This record gives sequence, C-alpha cells and structure tokens, in this order.
Amino acid sequence: MLKHVLIFNEEYKTEKINIETDKIDNHITDLQCKINMINTKHVNFLKQIRSSIKLYSLKKQSNYYIKNKDQILKTSVKEITRNIENDKIFIRTYETDNQSLIEKGTKYNIEKLEFTRHVLENSKNLISGAIGENLVVKEIKKPPVTTLFMIFICTTMLLI
Repeated sequence: MLKHVLIFNEEYKTEKINIETDKIDNHITDLQCKINMINTKHVNFLKQIRSSIKLYSLKKQSNYYIKNKDQILKTSVKEITRNIENDKIFIRTYETDNQSLIEKGTKYNIEKLEFTRHVLENSKNLISGAIGENLVVKEIKKPPVTTLFMIFICTTMLLI
C-alpha cells in the first residue's frame, strides 16, 4: 500500500515535469517567434528603435528560460520531491521498525483506557454506596403498610 503511494507520487512528479517542460518550451518558442517577427520587419527609424528595445527584452526573457530551465523545473516539483523523500523515509522506517511505530500510534489510546480503568476501580465504593442509597430511597417511598408488613415478617422469621 505504501509503495503504491510512492509509485503514484513518482508518476505524478514525472507528469508534472513533462507538463512544465512543455510550458517552458512553448514559452521559449513564442518568444523566438516574436523575436523573428521583429527581426524581419522593415520599419522606419522610430519604430525600429522601439522594436530593438522590445527585441532586447524578448531575447533576455528567452535566454533566461533557456539557461534556467532545470532550475524552474526543480522549483515546480520541489514540494512533490519533498513528499517523495518523506514517504521513502517513512517506508524505510516502517519496514525496519514497524513494532515501534505501532506502539507510538496506540500509546495514547492505551493510556486513556488505563486512566479510565483506574478511575473506575477507585470509584467502586462510591458506586456501591450510590446503588445502596438508591435502594434505600426506593424502600422509603414504598407505602407504609408494606413496610410494616415486611417488619412483621422479618421479626416473625427471627423468632422461629
């Protein structure tokens, strides 16, 4: 299961690199087309000055994308790469020390259960007392005839 997640992340990273590479290549191609259009235009002097400024800017952008293509790609997949590395570390840890990971995962629940058991054990006398008080209250609420009859039966039993 964990290795499937790792494989999926690797495939996602490859796909993202391909998409980003296509974007950069398309952008470089667009810039080159604009540069070629400016170079082939024959215009008057003022327009030529304006075109040369634009040409300079376009060439600078194009050179930036060509030179920094790898860095741009690394930046775009940096988060995925970090996730993949974390997944690899987790898988390695899981494969070598999975008993410790299980203990860490269940430690809180075990402590919670032990606390509940401790509270219940310490409350045993209180619970018994509350049950006894509840029975006494029920006995007191009974009609007096029944109580007198019970006393009579109890005393008679003692005499026999």
